[in-house]
Amino acid sequence: MNNKPTILALDFGTTNSLVAAANEARTFDPVALDLLAADPTILRSALHFTTAHDVAFGEAAIKRYIELGLRGRLLRSVKRHLSSRAFEGTWIDGKRVTIAEITGGLLRTMRETACRAYGVEIDRVVLGRPARFGENEDEDALAQARLGNAAILAGFREVWFCFEPVAAAYDFASDSSRTRTFLIGDFGGGTSDFSVARVNPVAFSSKDVLAVGGIPLAGDAFDGALVRTVAAPLLGSEAPYQLPATMNVLTMPGDLVQLLCSPARLTLANKRVVLESIDGIRRGLLNVGDAERLERFSTLVADAVGYQFYECVEAAKVRLSSMSTTRLTFPYPGIELDHPITRAQFESAVSLPLERILGALDRTLAQAGIAPDSIEVACLTGGTSMVPVLESALRAKLPAAQVVRLRSHHSVVQGLARCAQSLEQGGATPSVVKYSETQAQAILSRPRGAPMSL
Repeated sequence: MNNKPTILALDFGTTNSLVAAANEARTFDPVALDLLAADPTILRSALHFTTAHDVAFGEAAIKRYIELGLRGRLLRSVKRHLSSRAFEGTWIDGKRVTIAEITGGLLRTMRETACRAYGVEIDRVVLGRPARFGENEDEDALAQARLGNAAILAGFREVWFCFEPVAAAYDFASDSSRTRTFLIGDFGGGTSDFSVARVNPVAFSSKDVLAVGGIPLAGDAFDGALVRTVAAPLLGSEAPYQLPATMNVLTMPGDLVQLLCSPARLTLANKRVVLESIDGIRRGLLNVGDAERLERFSTLVADAVGYQFYECVEAAKVRLSSMSTTRLTFPYPGIELDHPITRAQFESAVSLPLERILGALDRTLAQAGIAPDSIEVACLTGGTSMVPVLESALRAKLPAAQVVRLRSHHSVVQGLARCAQSLEQGGATPSVVKYSETQAQAILSRPRGAPMSL
């Protein structure tokens, strides 16, 4: 038996990333990417820069950021920006770093770590991608082109893309003993992805996949909705103010509120621009008591603790999966939040993103030509699938389905490995597309439109 892989399978996630591998004869288990993590096969998609050329990843990034007294730049949810033509990169220690360079650095670390673990140099990869990176075709094409470009920067010579929900279906089909119609629901940090397929345990192929769909909303959107409802007012989002020489009473501009409610944008914010905007509001405040609330927002941005803030928000969300009430606590000096939250408040806060996620499911079922009550098995994976209000909504939407849970973090990468093995065998590879640098450059060179304001 060939004990060396010939192609990697890489699941680059908004929150977590994993690598497995395959050759013609077999698949290989995911490698240990982060020895500091509770599960070493899972690398947190976090980066810490001290300079543009000095970067740490995963738990080491978080550890170093804390040890350095919160100096440097700690980034999270970078995958969310791949689809934004207005976002091209960020400034780190006075140097412009592109989103492809940021992403490519993470992918290179994963490739090199996997090659050492497997004991062979590999420059070919099946790379997972969500069903929808963005809200429209241009955003989706841009994100795939950027991700492929980042993979080339990471040292890959040959790149194939596979839809993540199809990979999860591939993993599920491999363990099934009979033919059934099933739905894969993959709910991560940045995207909610669906695939509808018929299990064919003998030879699962592209003809068994009836539809693929999704939407760029998931766990981060739930976190942001919770912040908008509970935390943002405590940071001045509703504070009334007036601009000089005007009588109009205003509240915080939408761009600032959106920044506060997006973990991806908050960790990449331009400090100077944001702090100047907050100062403009502070000078026109109508209520003295709001100054302390606004100062919390200033501290959050000035001290670049958005990552830690959203870690606390996510922890509160997780607790509400098993508790009816908890507290959102963030003890950072100068911010010091300690506010009660009920599950009912959370479920009300996330009603809009949840409705949009269910709308994406409806469109996927319609594309497949399958009625909701024809789904026999609903396979859920990804951390956000554990949120009770989401699971309840899916059960109501699919009344005849048996709900099962796939390996929460490993199902996609294991499916990508099976897909990679099929590719090596020259067999049918469901929904796999080869990356073309020529096509990607044409997409990347299009005008970028209006820049992000924050």
